[in-house]
Amino acid sequence: MKDVTKVSDNLRFLMEKNKLTQSDIARICNVKQPSVSTWLKTGDMKIENLLALCRHFRISVDELIYGERPQSGFAPAKRIPLLSMVEAGKLTEIPAREYERYIFVAGDIPDNCFALDVEGDSMTSQTGGESIPSGSVVIVEPCCFSQDLNHQVVIATLGDLATMKELVVEGKNIYLKPWNSRFDVIKVDSEDFEIIGRVISYQMRVGRGKR
Repeated sequence: MKDVTKVSDNLRFLMEKNKLTQSDIARICNVKQPSVSTWLKTGDMKIENLLALCRHFRISVDELIYGERPQSGFAPAKRIPLLSMVEAGKLTEIPAREYERYIFVAGDIPDNCFALDVEGDSMTSQTGGESIPSGSVVIVEPCCFSQDLNHQVVIATLGDLATMKELVVEGKNIYLKPWNSRFDVIKVDSEDFEIIGRVISYQMRVGRGKR
């Protein structure tokens, strides 16, 4: 059941974060401004307007309807940069102001996280095991190499290339292991290897584009 109070709160939050007026929202949904005023009071709107807002803000319907209100304040979703694997490999070279795409992510995640488009099926299990399928988005917390990352999924650079694999540390040997058995395990040369971050979650996303 739709929680109309949260819908109005979530919409107000997104408008404030993105500096949008009621007239801006009206144009996005192709309605008149008084309709937006009513939504902000009641949260009750037609499904086509909910979907239009979700497409614009690049969030799920669940995020717009059921965003949680922590005791310290309302935060239904956090806006973080959405990168390609190439951009992730050059993360330290990209000033924050030059990020071109963003995504809203629900939940309590660190402020320095970024999202990453997943392309390819090297992390898609062929035996029904855990998978991170192509077309999904992973949420990455920046970090450096440590033993504590053993058997966690990481984003790593090998020379000029970035990749997502499970990190496996066996004594002095370091490996990057795909979950798809069709791909080879990579033995890492520590001089040509760097951890960018660890994957803390992933989600499927419909639609791509610039923000």
